[in-house]
Amino acid sequence: MGRVRSLQIAGYRSVRDDILMTFPENTPVVLVGENNSGKSNIVRALDLVLGESWPGSHTPDDHEYFDRDKANGSIEIVAELAGVNHTDRQGTDRVEKLNWKCSATGPARLRYDGKLGTGRERKEGGVPCG
Repeated sequence: MGRVRSLQIAGYRSVRDDILMTFPENTPVVLVGENNSGKSNIVRALDLVLGESWPGSHTPDDHEYFDRDKANGSIEIVAELAGVNHTDRQGTDRVEKLNWKCSATGPARLRYDGKLGTGRERKEGGVPCG
């Protein structure tokens, strides 16, 4: 079964500066904090990169950018994974990292880094952010 090793978020909702959270192995994770401290936004960030819908097709609304500054802001969410496989027409590879980035200057990009055969692979896809 796959798990999230770490989550890095910048510019997403209430998270302005780059934060990095590492998650322990074989231990439950509990988010505790005051109201409006960003707990739900951490869960939303995880859902964006790991949820049912493909994140490369997500166009963020103004309120998803920190300080609602879509024109000048950018969002980056990186999830480092363990034990996750992806299968497509080229075969099955181990996904090690998902990187979702969106800014007003370019398209939303989802990149995953993993191993396919013996070499390192990167795959990207995306839609315009604005």
